[in-house]
Amino acid sequence: MRVKRITHLLLAAGLALLASGCGDDDPTGPAMSGLSIRSEPAGLGAAWQLSGPDGFSLSAAGDTTLADLPAGSYTLAWQDAAGWETPSPAATVRQLESGGAAAFFGVYRAQIGPAMAVVPAGVFTMGSGRNEPGRNDDEFASEYYINDAFRISRFEVTEAFWDLVMGGTSDSRLPKTGVTWYEALQFCNALSLREGLTPVYAGSGTTWTWNPLNDGYRLPLEAEWEYACRAGSETELANGSLTSLDCEPLDPTLDAIGWSCQNSGSPVHRAHEVGQKLPNAWGLFDMHGNVWEWCWDSYYETDSEGFPTGESLGQVNRGGAFDNFARFCRSANRHYTEPGRGEAHRGFRIARSGE
Repeated sequence: MRVKRITHLLLAAGLALLASGCGDDDPTGPAMSGLSIRSEPAGLGAAWQLSGPDGFSLSAAGDTTLADLPAGSYTLAWQDAAGWETPSPAATVRQLESGGAAAFFGVYRAQIGPAMAVVPAGVFTMGSGRNEPGRNDDEFASEYYINDAFRISRFEVTEAFWDLVMGGTSDSRLPKTGVTWYEALQFCNALSLREGLTPVYAGSGTTWTWNPLNDGYRLPLEAEWEYACRAGSETELANGSLTSLDCEPLDPTLDAIGWSCQNSGSPVHRAHEVGQKLPNAWGLFDMHGNVWEWCWDSYYETDSEGFPTGESLGQVNRGGAFDNFARFCRSANRHYTEPGRGEAHRGFRIARSGE
């Protein structure tokens, strides 16, 4: 009989992504008469406030086209969104002629610096049932208790965020890849020191330890990662069931929330800027696909009941990548890599203990 595993997690999230200014000119223009409002990423549902002639005022969110408006001057102000840089300029003016058309267009980009989401304490089933499509033998279903809320970054660490902390000038919102597990730990410590926090990791070379009592940034534990990825869901993906397990046909559920070999480019698959797909229910982006993400845990071979045996085979990776079959992007899928290997389809996100 399998014993219930209980995980005591002290966490708080940590990742931030870089941001830059965005224009507000829609290159395609409005498709119909009226006032068109559109923002990117499309799934962000950015909030805005519109004011116009004769005291007109409207606050709403998301893309829309407003018809039958009186002619006159309209001002749209984009509202702040957690983890994102507000389009620049934040407020713009458009003149709407009688029977004519005008458009507002704004682009939100991931912030430079930690952009954290709070993950509540709770209980979840880690792993997958025996009948889950694409299941691997190491995905033993087990109940876990997350006893303390924690924070985890909304985005994968970007090239710009890496350079901000480690030195460099990139403003790219592509995920930082080619990073070894050891280098990810060093980044967490450097970010902690930058913000006046106590680093959680100690060591050098290939020997590192973690002090969970310290308040700095760190990699998520594997159980934390899956709990945050699922965001209360029990299906293969955070937003529903997976019906296409390989590179084709295109699965609409995965396409909405992540990048895999189904949608990341042809004939050459590639990573994409963070935050371009829909987030999960807890506001986390790119948990399915884009790049694999390092976790703190070591990966062990297990017995028939799922208990570790033998030596560590490497460090756990989660989430799948842009060049992977869809099955590898499932919430429960597990993978491992030697900690000294940095590859073009592997990055990481950060966490912190506590709220």
